Amino acid sequence: MSSRSEKYYKISTSGGVVFTVPESKIKDRMITIWNMIEDVGDDSDEHIPIHVPSDTFKKILKFGDIDESIITDVNKDEVIEKMRKENLSDEVTEIFKSCNFNDILDFIRASNFLDYKAALLSICKYNSDLIKELEANDIKNIFAGNITHTEVTEFNESHPDISVDDIIPSGGAPAPP
Repeated sequence: MSSRSEKYYKISTSGGVVFTVPESKIKDRMITIWNMIEDVGDDSDEHIPIHVPSDTFKKILKFGDIDESIITDVNKDEVIEKMRKENLSDEVTEIFKSCNFNDILDFIRASNFLDYKAALLSICKYNSDLIKELEANDIKNIFAGNITHTEVTEFNESHPDISVDDIIPSGGAPAPP
């Protein structure tokens, strides 16, 4: 998909690593970065800073290499709807298998921040496939580490019929069982 005359951009991650990324990997995929490029000007040599860990950004770029058809299809809405109904490719699943639970959450956050819909949908589908066979208490225990006191209070106020008082908010997420 890239050509000799293709423009490259320097993307600086939160870890300080600078990636030189071709336009074809950004445009129509990572909408947030593309909007930043348009804001600073297409001819700018400035680094585009993103609040995404370097290792996570590498995985996002690898995801883009594998599933090019998701992005290059003319009707992206149809492609995304098709993704919802079908299984993930083995290559995409392999990217996610190498992730621990915190890496999966980082990939979700980064895909959302970058407004990279195909990557976000894929990692969410993978994550839901991981937990769909678990019991409710197991799921609660997995996600309890990422729930703040404020979120527990807000949930209790908006859902008085469901108790989450036994969740102990903390800062880290445990790995799924």
